[in-house]
Amino acid sequence: MQALAAGQGHTCAIKAGGGALCWGAGFGKLPVDIAGVAGAVALTAGEAHTCARTGDGAARCWGDNANGQLGDGTAEDRKAATAVVGLSQAVSVAAGADHTCAALRSGGVVCWGSNGAGALGNGVAGEETEGVAVSVRNLTGVSEIASGDHFTCALSGGSVQCWGAGNMGQLGDGSQGDRGGADDVSGIEDAVQIAAGRNHACARRKSGAVACWGQNGRGQLGDGSKQTRTRPVAVAGLNDAVEIGAGRDHTCAQRKSGQVVCWGRGAEGQVAVGKIEDADRPTIVNGSFGQVTQSAMGEVHSCALQANRIPLCWGQNRWGQLGNLVGVGTQTGQAVVPVMKLLPAEELAAGALHTCARTSNSEVYCWGNTDDGQLGAGLTIASVARVRVKDMRGAMAIAGGEAHACAAVAGGQIYCWGRDNAGQLGDRGTQLQRFPVAGPRIDGVVRLSAGSEHTCALRQNGRVLCWGGNQRGQLGGGTGSQSTTPTPVVDIP
Repeated sequence: MQALAAGQGHTCAIKAGGGALCWGAGFGKLPVDIAGVAGAVALTAGEAHTCARTGDGAARCWGDNANGQLGDGTAEDRKAATAVVGLSQAVSVAAGADHTCAALRSGGVVCWGSNGAGALGNGVAGEETEGVAVSVRNLTGVSEIASGDHFTCALSGGSVQCWGAGNMGQLGDGSQGDRGGADDVSGIEDAVQIAAGRNHACARRKSGAVACWGQNGRGQLGDGSKQTRTRPVAVAGLNDAVEIGAGRDHTCAQRKSGQVVCWGRGAEGQVAVGKIEDADRPTIVNGSFGQVTQSAMGEVHSCALQANRIPLCWGQNRWGQLGNLVGVGTQTGQAVVPVMKLLPAEELAAGALHTCARTSNSEVYCWGNTDDGQLGAGLTIASVARVRVKDMRGAMAIAGGEAHACAAVAGGQIYCWGRDNAGQLGDRGTQLQRFPVAGPRIDGVVRLSAGSEHTCALRQNGRVLCWGGNQRGQLGGGTGSQSTTPTPVVDIP
């Protein structure tokens, strides 16, 4: 015998002359030959299945396959060895009770079979990952990401790919179904910027035109209707946009002239200052704007970061989310106002009812609602003044979710704070955190994006990793509790 492997109730061996024998549960008291394992050099046995690695880097498995642990793309039991689909560079194979993994010549690891306890390492065991970052499928070369409530979109070479919830057409592919992997938005090949609201998304095209898709009940697509669109439609009369941003149910853009226009839900003044009505096409925001370099929109407020690094905000101010030091309880703002007493800002992020800024000295300040700890400073009441997120230094990127926020610091560590009901903070827990907690460590992060219950990071290499809630496939690593073919283990290079 050249090699032995023992399962729970069976044993297998590689014969000196080639081939394999097994005996015990499922085979009988005497060894029986296993067909199809010529060239086997190593064995591994799970509870009721066995796999043989062959000299050419492939693997063949047999036995129980109820959870796809044989890796042949089915859930059918096999008495004869069957090839693991797509596996050709294995240098080691190991079997658990009802899953199997292989180490690859490239240094990566793939796994298949049961994932009920997260055994596959791809972060999609059941509905939540509790902080394990999942690689988004079918996605490379990404330059920008934007997250809605339960979906995310990415910009890659002019095209836009989206994944997650699709019930309101927010994936832009003509369907209304959820999707656990990234796929193209229809007809967009020249995008230079993207933005995502609660259930809608938009792309700024190279020409300056803007196209939007998804939910449209408040006019947030800007096409002059309130009809949900499963494919992109042009924003009416807008062909010279230089910057766009999206809030919960509204969207804004700066035109080449410097004018800022918004459309969608406007009942709190977030679309047009002093007005409390929806707009189904671009409406001028009356205010004095410099060049806008970034927009950050919440549920009922809007903010714009100018080239001089001074943020301006407008809309509802009940929670102090405009940052202009006006008392909590103030309703619709009557003017575009600067955020007061803030160091020069490099980046803005808006949650539903709070706003954060990354400053020129790489600290993070937040203001507004903090019912769920989303200001990161330990406060339990809303703040009209900016407060410094505790111990946050060296921040390189920030993002705001519905009731949480995150920052990536130099060295790759992600810190998050606020609501954590679905693991969106990445600390492998689900407890509200009023101060930053360490989440995933991801090298080379250049951007962060956050939805209502999930968070995503874009790396320098154009790959995207996500963590948190996954009930709609918004992590992009697939859904479900098992995989019948090898799937990459997250963050093993």
